[in-house]
Amino acid sequence: MVRRLLVCWSLAAAVSPVRAEDRDSARIHFEAAQAAERRGDWQVVLDEYERAYTLAPHPTVLFNMAKAYEKLSRFREAAEALRRYLRDSPYADDRAEVEARIERARDRPSRVRVAFPPGATLFVDGVPQGEVPVELELPAGRHVMHVERDADRSRDQEVVLGYGDPAEPAFELEKAPPVTPSGGRPPTLTIGAALGFATGIASAWDTSVAVSLSGRLGGSFALGDKLRVIFDLGATFGPSIEDARISSDLGPKERYVLFQPRAGVSYELWRKGGMHLDAFGEGALVLGYHTLSFGMEEVSKQGVSGAGAGGGVGFFGSSERSPRQQYFVSAAYFYLPASVGDNTGYRSQGVVNVGGFEITAGWSVLIGPLATKPVSR
Repeated sequence: MVRRLLVCWSLAAAVSPVRAEDRDSARIHFEAAQAAERRGDWQVVLDEYERAYTLAPHPTVLFNMAKAYEKLSRFREAAEALRRYLRDSPYADDRAEVEARIERARDRPSRVRVAFPPGATLFVDGVPQGEVPVELELPAGRHVMHVERDADRSRDQEVVLGYGDPAEPAFELEKAPPVTPSGGRPPTLTIGAALGFATGIASAWDTSVAVSLSGRLGGSFALGDKLRVIFDLGATFGPSIEDARISSDLGPKERYVLFQPRAGVSYELWRKGGMHLDAFGEGALVLGYHTLSFGMEEVSKQGVSGAGAGGGVGFFGSSERSPRQQYFVSAAYFYLPASVGDNTGYRSQGVVNVGGFEITAGWSVLIGPLATKPVSR
């Protein structure tokens, strides 16, 4: 009552740019608001206080308007009215009490209603909340929601609740692609380029580490959720070897050109989102030829053949925008003993390890139905 009498006095006696007739009209609306408050007609209360404030603004009218907003369950507007009250009354004695009311209004729980798609299950923060259509009360704050029906799923939707405001988020199910019987990950086509360091050859020569370049075309198909068969065909140019003791213009140069079909298995060690780390092992055939040159003159050429094996790890990554495509990099070691014959005319004779460390980078694409998990190699 003290607050009401203060406002009545303020409206009647304040010396301000407000015209006298406006102050008189404001007093009439203020008294009408008080009468409506005694009746419990809170919409009329709010309307009359708003008219009074428009004619003769005063912070205490904002305080009374906030009460009407609260009675009408319009807590966001109540909090805004109280903020304006504090802004216009910087030295208000009840500041702490008013700030507490603003906080309580902000933390009011909200009613959330989801009506579509029917029959789906609503998940809030990862917890199922019932079958759509569903209505529930949630605390204020940020919530992540999605719906699922059979294998179909919507995208996650972040909903910020507060002030008791109702919410009706809408969801659209995304059709789940068919899952392959071999564990859910379809076949892939892989294209890569490799840089090899033929340590087996380099160790036998007075030269720097022999380097080779490879182009590889391969693919994979799943044996299970984590296990895959992998295979590729590759052409390797190099290593090229020079005797460091003799001038590069005159000294002997050896060059390998090799065809290396490989096949093996990979196993997924780790996965997070569109990224995963695989370990792999492969057997390999070695077919090709070896040449020996002095300067620009080729003096010897013979076939190379052998077989070996190796393994390593590969890191793969894809994005939501292009789930059918992924990029990868791998590191491996291969032991590839190959026969180069005994009549080369120089040092590469008998059996030589043409393998070594290998770093591969490349790109792969799904050639089957899109799986529910990002595809592995």
